[in-house]
Amino acid sequence: MAGPLTTKSALASSGGPFEGFADADFRAYEPQKQGSMKFNLERRKAKDKLLALARAIHESLGSELVGLELHASDETPSVKNGKKVEHQQAMFLRNAEGQKALRSLTNTTNLQSGSAMFDIGLEHQHASLEIRLGLQGVSVGIEIAGRAKADRDNVIEKLRQSWARDRVIELAKELPAPASLGMDGSLTPAEALTGEEVEGWIAAMATPKSLRAVTTIEPADIVAFGASAVESLGSTLRTYVPLYRFLAWSKDNEHAAVKETIKKSTEERQKKAIAFHPGDRVTILAGLFAGRAGYVAEIDAKGMKAKVMVGPVSLSIESKDLKSA
Repeated sequence: MAGPLTTKSALASSGGPFEGFADADFRAYEPQKQGSMKFNLERRKAKDKLLALARAIHESLGSELVGLELHASDETPSVKNGKKVEHQQAMFLRNAEGQKALRSLTNTTNLQSGSAMFDIGLEHQHASLEIRLGLQGVSVGIEIAGRAKADRDNVIEKLRQSWARDRVIELAKELPAPASLGMDGSLTPAEALTGEEVEGWIAAMATPKSLRAVTTIEPADIVAFGASAVESLGSTLRTYVPLYRFLAWSKDNEHAAVKETIKKSTEERQKKAIAFHPGDRVTILAGLFAGRAGYVAEIDAKGMKAKVMVGPVSLSIESKDLKSA
């Protein structure tokens, strides 16, 4: 059976059983409410219901989801291009083994990536199964976001092989209507998916767009389901598990030498952990203070992070982002 969920703040809820959605839960994501903290409570209540639904499905599917952990997205607006934007709420399942193995690849943020540096959601770092709530209804499916580099690299290499593209088409035909697949903005009905389109994903994966497979149920239908949505959406999610297992990176599904990449990444980080000492004059190589000189005030025991003084300003900088001035 799937293991119990950890009690993290992101998963906090009333803990009650799922009793169904109401129209108001979907209206919490109306356009005029986008980006406003004023409607956080409204979204929080809707999210609690989604979490109760996800917990029930996670438990009902049991061993079919072995190795996958349930997490929740943030219900508050995020920042993009300097503006607050509201995203749909998602309960997502991701490979716990993959998270641990890929930590050296996913726990680093590019400080030169503009607004993208504020995107630290786990659901965007790994391939995930999702149950998503928004104005259009509840959607069930798979997302491999633009930041899920290891999974995307693995998919690219796997889809270079014709048998793998054929298998994707076979698995797509097993998804419930009206399922669709493809890159953001260019989804194709599952029954119409062709090998040429799947092959086209290889080049498209070089863009920030997400690779998705999704089935969406309209609000009126979800509300009508009531508590039985657990069974209905659970059956839908079950059909996506084989495709998720086929696409998501794991130690048993490796086609892009991810383990070797992890090893090299770790070795490079260790090589760059220069043994600076307090008082050393250094130049900062990355971040908002790139190019500025300062001196090391403190260094941690492993030599991985240093406190650097730039005038009166104290900064915590990774040693790999410093060089001797």
